[in-house]
Parts: sequence; C-alpha cells; structure tokens
Amino acid sequence: MRFRLFFLVIIVSGWAASGAAQEITVTLAQRTALDNDGFHIQGLRAAPTETLTLPGVDTTGASFLEVFYSWDIPDDHMVSALVLPGEDGQTLFVDLNNDEDLTNDGDPLFFPFDQNELQFFLVDASDPEQRAGRSLQRVPNYALGDSVQTAFIFDEAGHLKERWVDFWKQHNPDLDGSPNTYFFDQYVDLSRGTVELDGVAYAVALHDYNQTGRFDDVENARKPTSVDRFIIDLGRDGKLTSRVTTEIFKLNDIFEVAGKRYRLQNVDPYGRSVTLVETDVLSQGVRRATRRRRRGLERDARRKLLGSGADDDRGRDPRHAKPARALRAAELLGRVVRPLPR
Repeated sequence: MRFRLFFLVIIVSGWAASGAAQEITVTLAQRTALDNDGFHIQGLRAAPTETLTLPGVDTTGASFLEVFYSWDIPDDHMVSALVLPGEDGQTLFVDLNNDEDLTNDGDPLFFPFDQNELQFFLVDASDPEQRAGRSLQRVPNYALGDSVQTAFIFDEAGHLKERWVDFWKQHNPDLDGSPNTYFFDQYVDLSRGTVELDGVAYAVALHDYNQTGRFDDVENARKPTSVDRFIIDLGRDGKLTSRVTTEIFKLNDIFEVAGKRYRLQNVDPYGRSVTLVETDVLSQGVRRATRRRRRGLERDARRKLLGSGADDDRGRDPRHAKPARALRAAELLGRVVRPLPR
C-alpha cells in the first residue's frame, strides 16, 4: 500500500511540473490587412443609399461612398461617407460610429491624390475600444510598382479596364472607371507582431475574421464558421494570408511549430496581445492542420502542373491560363497515388 501511494505522488508531481509551462506573451502593435493579392472596388455614388445628416459644408460636386462593416452588426451592415473633391485630394466625412449622422464623427479625413492609402477605424457604439479598420487605396497595395499587375487593372489613360467596370457596375450603376471616382478597399483586420520560438522568429497575427473590431470571437451564433483566427507564418515567407490554410488556426486549436505543440492561453479582445503556452496535448486542431497541410501540398502540385490562370480573385486573367494536360498519378508530388483497397 505504501508503494502504491508513493507511485501516485510521483505521477501527480510530474503532471503539475509539466503543466507549469512557460507563457510567451506577444505584443501585437501593428494593424494591417491580410497580405493577399486580389482586389475589391467601391465606386462613388451620386446619391447616398440611406438617409444621412450631412455636415454644413458646400456639397457642390459631392459624391457618396459605401463601405461594408460586418454581417455581425445586426442593424446596419454598411457605413456611408460624403466625399468632397478638391484640387489636391478628396475630403471624406466618414460615419465612423455608423449612426447615419456625419456631423459627430470628429474631423473629416483628407486623402491626397499623391497618397495611395487612407486608413480609418469604425467604432462600436457600445464599446469605444472595439475598432474595425478599413483601408481605401488608389492602386491595390500588392500591385504598387508592378507594371504587369497595374496593366492588368488599368488602361494607358489610368482608367479601370472595361471588364472591371462591367463587372463592378452591377453593384453600382454609377461606376464609370474614370480616375478618382472609385477606391480599392480592404479590411484592416489583422493585429500582428512577432514571436520567437526556440530562437526562430515567426510573424503572427490575430485575424478579426468577422470584421467587428473584436479579436476573441470563438463562437458565432449567426454562422459557426465565422470566428476569429490565429495565423502564424510557419513557412517564414513574411506573408500572413487567408490562402495558406496550414498556417491558420481557430483560437481554441492546438498547433505545432517545429515539433512542439502550443495553444493560446490568453487573447486580448481588442487584438493588442496574445499569450502562447506549450502543451503536450494532441488535439483535433493538430490533426486538422496536418490534413490541411497535406491537401495544400497536393493542391499546389496540381496548380503547378495544370496552370493556375483561372483564379480571378487573385488578379489573374483566365485567358492567360496554361492549357491543361492529362496527368499520370506518378506526377503528383513525385509519387504514385494508388486507390485504397475495397
């Protein structure tokens, strides 16, 4: 009996020691958009789509902008702005608190024509720390300095190409593609920083997936899959995107880095920090990540063999796609893929 009691104490003591893993708190000081390529266009309108209280300014030549907020904002999914033209840029009165009153949102924003990006933050009426970022761009950030990408989007006169006007016109009949009559918009929904694990630095971020300004949503009654995420740049290519699924985890997942497993111990609701802790537990999250990584490798291999010109959302022209060719099983990932026995 004494032997059994002693053995039990050893087990419990060992469990307690392993449970006291070191916490790693990461400061997330930078708010950015995802590092995706691809674009979304918001054209200026001649009139607002909702009843607004306008500021007491001269509105000659004014136009109106709509920016999407979130499906999880139950009363009003869209935010309006008054846009006034000027010699050196545009002045925007943005309804930052989304109350349809453009007189109580602080000073207007000035967007110079020689500046490519303007960021602002929508503020939740019940919680001023809950801030959802939005970005307006004159040229998509990923295409800056890339003559191939810009030639794909614009014609030689700087207008949107006709195919893009035709596509986005179905959402806004006022769009004509002329300069300064539209913006490329993005969610500023990443709160990012860097973590060092075993001497190796990885870019990490909390992703406000449902664009509400909170970064700790682990459940969503409206849509169970619309929950916030943790992204870690396991490939260390300097990019945090929504396309590399093997680097994206739910906030309650356990994930693996260089053979060690980690979980999130604490997530700041406003995205200011996140705490990681090492764990010995193997969860469904690790198994899901392993499956996602395998599927991702197979998908990438197929794209290389088939040509990936059909991905319109990545800014590619499907007419430039490489012709598909028949594949042998042995060509996928350099190995033969045999069917499972029946």
